[in-house]
Amino acid sequence: MDEAGEMLALDPGLAGLGTDSGANITKITEAQKRKETERTEKWRKMAKVLKKGTDGTGSGMDFEFDTKNPKLIERTWKGIPDCWRAAAWHSFLAASAKAWGGAAETDEFLMAEFRRLQEVSSPDDVQIDLDVPRTINGHIMFRRRYRGGQRLLFRVLHAISLYFPGTGYVQGMASLAATLLCYYDEERCFVMMVRLWRYRGLEKLYEPGFEGLMAALQEFENKWLAGKDVAEKLVGLFSLYVLSRWTVG
Repeated sequence: MDEAGEMLALDPGLAGLGTDSGANITKITEAQKRKETERTEKWRKMAKVLKKGTDGTGSGMDFEFDTKNPKLIERTWKGIPDCWRAAAWHSFLAASAKAWGGAAETDEFLMAEFRRLQEVSSPDDVQIDLDVPRTINGHIMFRRRYRGGQRLLFRVLHAISLYFPGTGYVQGMASLAATLLCYYDEERCFVMMVRLWRYRGLEKLYEPGFEGLMAALQEFENKWLAGKDVAEKLVGLFSLYVLSRWTVG
């Protein structure tokens, strides 16, 4: 948390963005695009290729990042470029799985489990079917009932409800799965969900009674928001994100 205060830094000229004219906002937005290109190149240099794609276009390549590299940690706090999020998130969770040694499930094992679980009924299927069309249905992937993203989302949540029977399906899981489906196919999305549950504490957030969720919210309030400098920068970064989305959209 001490380091986060320095890492969560607004770029020069953005602190007073809300008071700028339309011309200045456009100018700043263009500067941000150039900055994003520079950041993308920095992440490319940090990435290590584990597996090359088979079609010669770069599709299907797997990357690895040194999660102990201070520069990587600092740049992660500043925000991962969108085009590197899928590779970085997968690498981070793969590193967490590797730290568990032989007990960790491989990608191949989890993908096979995902396919197997599609043939098994879940007691949560009715509730999942009710919640899927309510989940970010303004997004083009999730607009059509029983099609495209909605179908994939149902399949991922169905598999998760069976893979973690102690928790099953809980409202709130759908938005996370839908976000991951914007970056991964359904099998890799399931892999990511399992590893978030196993190694990043999400299983505790959704356990009956939500004691883990309440504890996490209390810790966030007491340890993060109590630090004025960090809290102000988090609010500033969020405001910048909202304004940038409004400007583009």
